[in-house]
Formats: sequence, structure tokens, C-alpha cells
Amino acid sequence: MRKTRARGKRSITVSSGRFAADAFSPFPAWSARTTLTILAGLPGCLEDHRWRLNWKPLFDKQKDASPSIGALAVSESDPNVIYVGTGEACIRGNIVGGNGVYKSIDAGKTWKFVGLPDTHAIGRLIVNPKNPDIAFVAALGHPFGDNEERGVFRTRDGGKTWEKVLYKDAKTGAIDITFDPSNANILFAALWQARRTPWSMDSGGAGSGLYRSADGGTTWKEIKAHGLPETVLGPHRRNRFRSESESSMGGRGSGKGRHLPLR
Repeated sequence: MRKTRARGKRSITVSSGRFAADAFSPFPAWSARTTLTILAGLPGCLEDHRWRLNWKPLFDKQKDASPSIGALAVSESDPNVIYVGTGEACIRGNIVGGNGVYKSIDAGKTWKFVGLPDTHAIGRLIVNPKNPDIAFVAALGHPFGDNEERGVFRTRDGGKTWEKVLYKDAKTGAIDITFDPSNANILFAALWQARRTPWSMDSGGAGSGLYRSADGGTTWKEIKAHGLPETVLGPHRRNRFRSESESSMGGRGSGKGRHLPLR
């Protein structure tokens, strides 16, 4: 578990033994003298307002929701708005699948199911920094088989409807997505072709790739060449990309494809 804090900010931490991510936002919804921390993973979501002295569950009583949390994001422009994507995307042989996206508009007190029930595993969820109704989901899809509800999805009405804005095929899902910090109309997304069985992992394939959108996620162009390697493309930080091959990392799964985290 990890707790993070930024001065004058509200801190959201997603963490478990299999997944970790952070999101920050201004926090007028809470006292400026406290930091909210949310821990999420296979047990669900927990929150703390008092420096890890008191924890309470946020999501365990949500009817029919998967207990496995893959991603969550808090709106910077309205910190009462939180989106949660169920289903961990670290696809081990014993993972628990998700059943879509949930949303809270009261800082986690209550939740509402807002769609994408067949995404199974969600690698990342981001919210437009100026508009809490615009959010993107990077859905990996079913880890053990083909399915169509995978790729990058966008909502522009707070989760009432979703558009599939980036899709490769039924074998390839989206593992990560991020905004350009200087321009939210520019996004980068990573697609990952992967298949899990109870006894093996086939990581990478022709469907994997790195994509860029310059119009708010409506259209996407794959990024190739310009010095990028033919294998793994790695973490994205601000305007830089670092890349390394699966073989250079000691091999992941079959070691024959590309895994593209943008963190």
C-alpha cells in the first residue's frame, strides 16, 4: 500500500499487491488540513481522511459490483466526482474479473453503475481536468478469451453513454491512456494483445501499439518509427517516452510481443 500527498491537493491512491496508481486533484470537498487516500485493488476501495489512522470501506456494499478494482480517477474540476473501473488488468492466472464502470458524485458516499459491463479488466481510467463529464476508459477486455468490449472508450455525458473510440480487434485491448499535461485534447493510448490461460501467459502480438489523438479522442493515429523500437514501448512521463524490449526485461510471458504501459 502507498500513500501520497501533494501540497494543496487531494490525493487518490490505487494500490494493492498487484496494481498501483495515483491521481491528484484540488480538494475543496475536504478540509485543506487533511489528505484523502483511497486504496483499491482486489479488496475494493478504502478511504482515509486522517493520515491512515482510520480506514473505512467505500465500495464493499455496492450491490452486484465486482470486488476487484482495476483503476479509479477523481475529477480535478469537481473532486466529488470519482470513477471506478472494476477488474484488475494485471492478468495473473487467479485474477478476479470486473463488471464495468461505477461513478460517485458525492465523494464516494454512494455509487452508480454507468456501463461497460463486459470489459472484464480495466487498466486505466482518466477524467478531463476541466470537465468531469468527459472520461476515458482503457479496457483490456477478457483476459482468457476474445471479446468485443475492449479498447478505449469515451463518455462526454458523465457515463450515460460510451463511445468506442479506439479499437483494434477482439484479441487486443487497451492497457493505458493519458492526457498530455499541457493540452487535454492530446491523448496517448497503449494497446496490448495478450491472452491468459490458467497455466500460461501469451504477452504481445501484432495488435499491440502506441496511439496518439490530437482531437480529444475522436480519431487516433498509431505512432511508429521516429526512433521507437519494434518491441516494447514503456512509461510515459510528461513529453518523454522511455522504451525497452520484453527480452531486455528478462521476458514477459512468451516474450514475443509488446506491452505498453504509459505511466
